[in-house]
Amino acid sequence: MDCLSTCQTVDLHHDIAKQIRSYDVLEKIKWLQVVRSVLAGSESLFIRLSLDPKDSWANGIFQNSRHAIFEVRGDKLSLISKHYELPKFRKSKVKDSEDVALKIMIWVAKSNETT
Repeated sequence: MDCLSTCQTVDLHHDIAKQIRSYDVLEKIKWLQVVRSVLAGSESLFIRLSLDPKDSWANGIFQNSRHAIFEVRGDKLSLISKHYELPKFRKSKVKDSEDVALKIMIWVAKSNETT
């Protein structure tokens, strides 16, 4: 079973956002957006986050911040875009929204060590 089919996908993106916020006790993530996408019958969740406040982005552009975009497709979590100063993320399997949030927060903790 994959992460998207085991949960109510309508609420899964809200659950992931809540989980990430609850794990982010030091408030390292300054901006967060979780979006559900369905293309050609294939469902994905995109988790966009920035470690910089929105008002500090050059020209108000998300990609000019220390950003990352994660994708949850099926039971896989992968990093599809990131700022060049941030560390790599190895594609991994996830079971539920809590697992997704935990793996992202571990990566955020590593990214704050490197920058």
